[in-house]
Order: sequence, then structure tokens, then C-alpha cells
Amino acid sequence: MSRLKGHVALVTGAANGIGRAFAKRLAAEGAAVAVVDLADGAEVVTEIERDGGAAGSFVADISDPDAVTALAEHWRTAIS
Repeated sequence: MSRLKGHVALVTGAANGIGRAFAKRLAAEGAAVAVVDLADGAEVVTEIERDGGAAGSFVADISDPDAVTALAEHWRTAIS
């Protein structure tokens, strides 16, 4: 499916559990996925890319305003 093609989805808690499943589903629907977690999300990114999707990971504590600012800047640059 590609109903989300051209869109970017930022998923927090995406390295494990429900967040991981959600990130993979969004990628399967065509979205480029920003995998955000306190843990490294490289494994999820690899799975998404293996299945033909686009993704990148970012380690961040979203309760920290500076981390959220850095995250936003990173992804704004990455998708421009």
C-alpha cells in the first residue's frame, strides 16, 4: 500500500512493542518513518528498509525540551 507516500511519520517509543509495530505499519503504508526512542532504533530501521520502506532513527528523551528541539531540527533537515 502507498496511501501515506510522501508523508513523514514520527513515532516515539518506536524501538520496541506497540511503537515498533506502529512504525512498521506506517512504513508499510508508504510513510517515511522517524523512529524515536530512548533506546537505539537501528534494528527497526533495518527491518523497515529491508521491507522496502524508508526510515531513520533518533535517540531522544522527549520529556527534555532541548532534545525535542534537536529532534525537530534533525528531521527538518533530513526530509528537506
